[in-house]
Amino acid sequence: MGELNRVGYCLSHNHDLNWHMGGYHLHDYYEINFVLTDQVDFFVAERVYRAQARALFVFNDQDLHRSVSPPHVPHERYVLYFDPQRVTDWSTEQTNLLDCFINRDRGFSHCIQLAEEQAQTLLSLFRRLERYGESRDYGADVYAQMALVEMLIYINKLFRSTPVSSPQRLEKRLKRVLPIIKYIHQNLANDLSLDRLSRTFYLNKYHLGQLFRDATGFTVTEYIIHRRILKARELLKTDMTVQQVGALVGYKNTSHFIRTFKKLVGVSPKQYQLNKIPSRGQVEIGE
Repeated sequence: MGELNRVGYCLSHNHDLNWHMGGYHLHDYYEINFVLTDQVDFFVAERVYRAQARALFVFNDQDLHRSVSPPHVPHERYVLYFDPQRVTDWSTEQTNLLDCFINRDRGFSHCIQLAEEQAQTLLSLFRRLERYGESRDYGADVYAQMALVEMLIYINKLFRSTPVSSPQRLEKRLKRVLPIIKYIHQNLANDLSLDRLSRTFYLNKYHLGQLFRDATGFTVTEYIIHRRILKARELLKTDMTVQQVGALVGYKNTSHFIRTFKKLVGVSPKQYQLNKIPSRGQVEIGE
């Protein structure tokens, strides 16, 4: 992912063959992913979506996800990252521009399938964002902001009015590992070694690991580490110490926690905390 531009977003139009995301997204930005080709699997925590052309996905900063396309199949998409804080500042009491990213019920789907006319409207908005984002002409930044606001309004309306696309679940495999996922979420502070999980679920640890990866796209260890760091980011927005946060997400060794956090997030836990907690005398928007 590139740097956010002066308006607070980063947009890319990507074409790949044999697409297989090497890692998992872990960033503070929100994401809009518009798929233009068929047969792409999106693994989103405990869900698997089989995306077809004109599938629209929205992800917030807690949605750990990965996408994979079959061998020799092209994958074309627009991917937009944006700063949710800036968008919050542009929202009003009547119109929350982040609504479909944060206000979710139990039946929420990260994906909706667009009709051709809807897809063309969205494509035109992406192209406007692309054009204004690259321009240095007078007023281009304001036009870019207006285009982003218009896009978010349109996407929120789509999610309110379009029937959701049910996840293409890998039924037997996914159902078998859902209890493991739930257990991991509830026990981030505790021992989550493969040995412990295999004893808890009465499965050979190698078999458990293979089941988990086939169903979710994650290895067990990858999933646990990313879930722990996601939780740590949330806790670091409070006044807890780095040591306290590390312990609460399962790291008895603070140095190990700091190294892991920095590797995935790009900054140390302390630096992240300083950037996220207002200094004394500052007041956050909305307070």
